[in-house]
Amino acid sequence: DCLIQCECIIKSLQEQLAVKDEQLVAKDERIERLEGQLSRESARSNANHGERRMRQQLAAKDERIRSLETHAEGLEEKLIKMSMELASSMADHDRHQQEINGLKRRISGNVSNADDDDDEEEEMERT
Repeated sequence: DCLIQCECIIKSLQEQLAVKDEQLVAKDERIERLEGQLSRESARSNANHGERRMRQQLAAKDERIRSLETHAEGLEEKLIKMSMELASSMADHDRHQQEINGLKRRISGNVSNADDDDDEEEEMERT
């Protein structure tokens, strides 16, 4: 009887051990699934963090571009103003140059007339 009881106890323990082994395998599989989910979530989180960081960098670059565009517009306006001032100065210079040339012609004409007058006076004195 004792031997039969021992065999029953051993058989019961073996069955319990087999059940525990199955439970252990199921828990290992569950752990692997959870690790996979954790890995995907971590990758998604890292991707989201990377995306946020890239969006922040993109926003900063957009702001820099807007700043440079505003600066360029200011420089363009300044260039237009300076071009207009240069054109005005060149027109003034041309006008002054024409006035100078006119004065030179008048002076040359007056000198020629004065020479002619001197020649006439000398001729009258000789006669």
